Order: sequence, then structure tokens, then C-alpha cells
Amino acid sequence: MDKIKKRKLVIAVFISLLMITSIAGFISLPSDNQNNNFETKTYKGLEFSNINGKWVTGINNIQVALSFDPETIGNQEVIIPSVLNFGDKLYFSTDQNETNFRIYQEINVLSSLLNPKTINSCYEDSNVCSKLPLKACTDAKDLNKVIVIKKENIQNIKYADNCLEISGSEVEIIKFIDQLILDLLTK
Repeated sequence: MDKIKKRKLVIAVFISLLMITSIAGFISLPSDNQNNNFETKTYKGLEFSNINGKWVTGINNIQVALSFDPETIGNQEVIIPSVLNFGDKLYFSTDQNETNFRIYQEINVLSSLLNPKTINSCYEDSNVCSKLPLKACTDAKDLNKVIVIKKENIQNIKYADNCLEISGSEVEIIKFIDQLILDLLTK
């Protein structure tokens, strides 16, 4: 097996295990939080519990985990998150050559709250992206929106022409995605 196939296999297995263990952890959560020793907060009518460093809430029988305390996330004013629900497809374009497991974990949570079919894509061509669609902001349309996520030293978040561009450090990107998730849950 060549090096690229091994890397793809390792990433796929890791993400699958991460998702399975996350689901197993949420399923095993007790429904009565009053008898447990974890911190709980109510934010905009939703009860969040800090479990293993994640702020977890349940909505419509779905467990949603945020990486940041909902009271400290702040408000994003770049996009009305429901705009992402108007379309047939939503492409998440990332650099597949980087290991972005924490970012992918946040993307999975966000994807579970959105209506359009979400598709993993790349914003630049590379060997790792040979089987994935290439999508940049120039490819965004009314029914096929694009979210481009780039790890960079300078934070920049903007939405224009059906494309949301998110760039910054891993922590800044995760915090913004948490803001989107929280906005979808509370509006």
C-alpha cells in the first residue's frame, strides 16, 4: 500500500473511531444531571453540562457538544447561520494535507444541525484530494454553498456570494464554528 493510501486509511479509521466513541459517550450519559458532579449552565433556555471538557446539551433527542463554554463564546455577526440551510449541498473545503481532527470534529457537529447534504472537499488540488471535489468560493452558488476553512496566522471570517471563509488558528476556527452551532441551537 502506498504512503498516501495508508495515510487516508489511518485518517478514516481515526475519524470513525472518534465518532463512534463520541456517540457511545453521549448515549451513556445519565438523563438526570442533578445526581452528577459536573458543572451545568443554562444559556438562552438550553441546559449545558461540562463533561470531559465539552459543553453538552440535548435538543430534539440529539446530543450536541461545544468545545467552549456557551457563555464565553460571544456572538458572531458574520452570517445568519440559517442561510447555510438554503441549498442542496454544502461543501466543507479544507486542507486535507493537514491533520485537523479537532476542526473535523466540530464540522461533524455543525453538519448534523444543517439540512443540506454536506460534502467534504478541498480548496487546492493535491494527491490527497484526488478523489475529493475541488471547491473554492468561486464555485459557490445559491444551491451549492461552500465553507472554506484554512489554518493561518491571521484570523479572517467573511461571508459573500454563498461562500463562508474561515481562517485563523485552530482555536479561533473551532470557536467560530461553536458560535455557528450555538446560533443554530438558539435562534
